Amino acid sequence: RQTFGNIINAAHAKIADVLAHGKALKIEGGVCQLEGEQAESKKRRPEMRIGVVLGDAGGLESEVCSHFGQCSHFLIVEVEGQRVVKSRVVPNGTQHGGGGCQAVGEILKHGVTHVIAGGMGMGAQQKFAQAGVNIFGFSGKAKDGVAKLLSSALPGGIDPCQDHGGDCHHG
Repeated sequence: RQTFGNIINAAHAKIADVLAHGKALKIEGGVCQLEGEQAESKKRRPEMRIGVVLGDAGGLESEVCSHFGQCSHFLIVEVEGQRVVKSRVVPNGTQHGGGGCQAVGEILKHGVTHVIAGGMGMGAQQKFAQAGVNIFGFSGKAKDGVAKLLSSALPGGIDPCQDHGGDCHHG
């Protein structure tokens, strides 16, 4: 009983820390089996989901936006077997008043595993790192950035933006 109580108390403390400090939470455990709708969505999850930041809604033909927090749209690209199987453009609902840190939460809603951007502040980079998302710097057409990433020709990481001290700025 005491061991179980200690496990519960430790879990409670970790969850409170995540909620209070906005940290990422990774839950791991034993074997489980999903049923119904959850099982279907799990089967259809792509191997890789790339988020590309855009300045317009042109999709794969658009230029990658030069600054993550100022992009107007996200291109969400689903990849299976090193092949693009689906792509869609979604608006960045935080473009006018949140900066990069709020945009991180917005793009993470789409389940991205990788992000391509022209530039990004340190606050956004740290949030992606906490979420386990790989980030890549690229300048050019979105389709070319995706192709380079898939061919392993795109180096990871982005130099932090210096225009606002690398911090999150809200409004």
